[in-house]
Amino acid sequence: MSSFVLKIIAIIAMTLDHIGAVFFPMGDVLFPYNIILRTVGRLTMPIMCFFIGEGYVHTRDKKKYSQRLAVFALISEIPYRLLLDNEMNVMFTLLIGFCGIWASDILKEKFRSDSFRVPVYLLSVIIAIVVDCDWSYIGVLLIYAFYHGRDSKVKGILYPLGVYIFVFVTAYFDAVFFMGFEYFYINYIQLAGCLSIPLLMLYNGKKGPSLKYLFYIYYPLHMLVLWAICNWGSIL
Repeated sequence: MSSFVLKIIAIIAMTLDHIGAVFFPMGDVLFPYNIILRTVGRLTMPIMCFFIGEGYVHTRDKKKYSQRLAVFALISEIPYRLLLDNEMNVMFTLLIGFCGIWASDILKEKFRSDSFRVPVYLLSVIIAIVVDCDWSYIGVLLIYAFYHGRDSKVKGILYPLGVYIFVFVTAYFDAVFFMGFEYFYINYIQLAGCLSIPLLMLYNGKKGPSLKYLFYIYYPLHMLVLWAICNWGSIL
């Protein structure tokens, strides 16, 4: 399965996820559709995190790659806030994860030591939490899990599964002691992202059709379209 096919799956799942979040909110009589659509939507983030690691390894210009993520993160922020939430959009999460790997590799090369990697990763996790970006520390940890598990099928399964176990445990305790059911529900269904691992195991290392900016453009565009549908009456 090529990267193109996997990214198309991610795009479709993301669209269904956002439809579920916008048109079938909690408390609505159609709420079960929310659960179904948002569960399918959990496939998206692991796939994109996987390809951030792949992109880091294969890109010829890490500076341009990070700049592209930053530019589209800024472009996507207004559509994201209009449609979904007041937190930072997921492009910022991907950017933080990418830069975490890059910074740790720079320090490793400069000081000839890998001892900086954990502190840099920890700092990036803290940054993701502080700036309050979508998927927060979960997305950043998934990027690192896929990146360091890429050389082994066993590691490529166990590392992201470890992240999801951590998510489940923290979601449970946060729900019990701090946030309540809604927070637990949102984090609990994140476990469905584990279903992306079998798909990623089918990745054949090939790109497929070259549509480099497809996801970057589609991400803010589909949110604008969904927002327009939601507000069609007021727009007219």
